[in-house]
Amino acid sequence: IYIEFLVILVLVFITYGNSIKNDYNIDDGYVVSLDNANLLTKKGISAIPEIFKSTYNQGEGVTYGYRPFGKVTMAIEYSLWENNPQYSHFINLLLFALNVYLLLLFFKKIATLFNLTNQRFIYLAILFFIIHPIHTEVVCSIKNREEILSFSFLLSAILVYFKFIEQRK
Repeated sequence: IYIEFLVILVLVFITYGNSIKNDYNIDDGYVVSLDNANLLTKKGISAIPEIFKSTYNQGEGVTYGYRPFGKVTMAIEYSLWENNPQYSHFINLLLFALNVYLLLLFFKKIATLFNLTNQRFIYLAILFFIIHPIHTEVVCSIKNREEILSFSFLLSAILVYFKFIEQRK
């Protein structure tokens, strides 16, 4: 199991590792304290209760919904190393690798449910999931961490549900 995660990690870093050297992009201001546009995450860990009570962002006549977890991670990061896009990109890669691993576990569980013994197709699907260009914006844009976290929560919930069904408790 550790070898599978290590292989996934290596493949994710080969595919998206060049994003670590990137700076912030224009949308990252929604979750990161750039040019004093988002002072909430600049308060660091102490802002977490307030983040959970606030909207995602507001503009002229526009309010963007409720997505606290991306901002919470940015507040934690700000407490650790202030604004450092390289660390944030690195964390996005780790979180994406975790998602790929959770997806692998999900596929294996489905294969077990349907008595599929040949798992080569699962590994091929995981490889395509990693290298497919549709994930580039989500992985390489710090602001899109909430999508990565949402997928993590979804897969984790499904896997816990499968475990509940198996153990009946």
